Amino acid sequence: MINPYRSLSANLPERLPAGRDALPADAKRLHAWVDALPRANQQAYLLQLSGALDAFHARQLEGFTRLEVMEVLRTPLLEAITLLTSRLQGSSFPLAGSKAETAAQLIHLHRQLALGYRMALVEACAPAGKVPFLRGSTVAVALVRAVYHHVRWLATSYFLYRSPEPDVWAQLYALAAFASARGLDDKAVEDASERRSLTVALLQNQAVLMALANPYRFSQRELVELWSLCRDVAATVEMTPQRFAAAGVLAMIDTDLPPTFVSRAPDPDEGDMLWIDLRKLEALVRGTLSRSGEGGEAVLRLSRDYRLTVPTSLLERALEGWSQDVTRASPRLEGGYALDTIVGLSGLHYQLAGGQDFDSFMREVRGVSAVSLNRASWAQASADAVHATLASARIQDQSLGGYRLRWEAAQGVRARIGELVGLGLPAEGGPYDWMVGLVRWLRYDEGGMEAGVDLVSRRAHAVGLRSLDEAGGSEAPIRAIGLAPLSGEASGPELFLLPAVNDVDAPRLEVTRSSDRWDGPGAKGSNVYACGALRTLRRTGDYLLAEADRA
Repeated sequence: MINPYRSLSANLPERLPAGRDALPADAKRLHAWVDALPRANQQAYLLQLSGALDAFHARQLEGFTRLEVMEVLRTPLLEAITLLTSRLQGSSFPLAGSKAETAAQLIHLHRQLALGYRMALVEACAPAGKVPFLRGSTVAVALVRAVYHHVRWLATSYFLYRSPEPDVWAQLYALAAFASARGLDDKAVEDASERRSLTVALLQNQAVLMALANPYRFSQRELVELWSLCRDVAATVEMTPQRFAAAGVLAMIDTDLPPTFVSRAPDPDEGDMLWIDLRKLEALVRGTLSRSGEGGEAVLRLSRDYRLTVPTSLLERALEGWSQDVTRASPRLEGGYALDTIVGLSGLHYQLAGGQDFDSFMREVRGVSAVSLNRASWAQASADAVHATLASARIQDQSLGGYRLRWEAAQGVRARIGELVGLGLPAEGGPYDWMVGLVRWLRYDEGGMEAGVDLVSRRAHAVGLRSLDEAGGSEAPIRAIGLAPLSGEASGPELFLLPAVNDVDAPRLEVTRSSDRWDGPGAKGSNVYACGALRTLRRTGDYLLAEADRA
């Protein structure tokens, strides 16, 4: 491998002697300065902490002194990071306004924390990269902290659905290689923020597992759970220079690239590599899933004294990413063309209803006003009549199961994992034929947003659902999308996509739906019929995919 110490020493900021008004580098005095900061104004408090971190990066310090400074600043900065992260939880992307500023602050703090600990390590082991006599434990602290914050930096990029910034993976590999060469890769360091001891090797394994799980397909809430899952199963993973299978996962540690699946070994001239053995992990996860039952949660038995409970759906999707024999359900076909899209259930319902808001749709089809009934407050606004805007998406590639598409930034599209997307082209001389999909993964940059959309139906209807009780009473109708099965089977249960916030728990439903050109020449202009109770098939983001038997 390229000399890891040389790699770690590259591109460090210029450092100058401390000025007259510089902050104290003595740990005790710096603690006092931090404690004296006014916390009532969180933004001002954060700016002063961040400014102090940046100032120390530009200042000449001895390595172990810099480590003490970083340890003092780390705890309040991690508290600030937790606050910033909570402000972004549940966001739609791309971010705008104050949320975009918050995201930039969040990335900056992780970047600067990673840099600060790397600088402390380089300076402590200067000039040749040797660990000073009797200082191995202290150097291990700098190493583990540096690796931890590089992994958190990566995880924050996933949380924001951004590609990792340049040099993150390269520095992570260099830190791990340096630790291995100095015999410090398995040296445990206590970390109060994670409430456990961490090692360089386990942290590198955690980063690898998160990358291989395809983090861009998880919601922000799920990414928090994925962090814990990957951290706790990291000990089951081994990274070795020895190839153990014809195909597998490897990390090209002389590059700035994440680990990847390969069908053949790369040329040795491409640099050093580590093969990633996931066989123990796969066996553990498959065994856990086989015992999970139907409760929605799986319990990983990680030791005699420790069990980790995770949602079964999250564990299944993580395993899809970790499986070395993963294959696509359908072959991919080249795209290169555009489709019109609409994001969100309200907008798609408006289009499927022929440009009518929900109240007008229910009055015309059923003769019942949705507004006149006691509807939920979120559904009462005049926003029902908002004319949904179509956005053009460029199809990158496709399969029978869905599309990989890109919206340019000028389209102004905002979405999140699990969001509903309508995709369509105008029918000849008529309205759109809308397909319905759900966002499986997304990633964005300044130029636009790319998403993977799983198809759930190639034909859809505007639908109103009304709960009916045993006594014949009814609730207010709710907006939903009626779906035709992808299989094309017409004799099965009725399929619906509806907001997850609606509690539709009734023995019977009245379904009101519009007809379309596929219903045939003898079809009525509308259909009103009864169904049995809804059965939830899948919850994704803000929506429920459910079925009901037609009465």
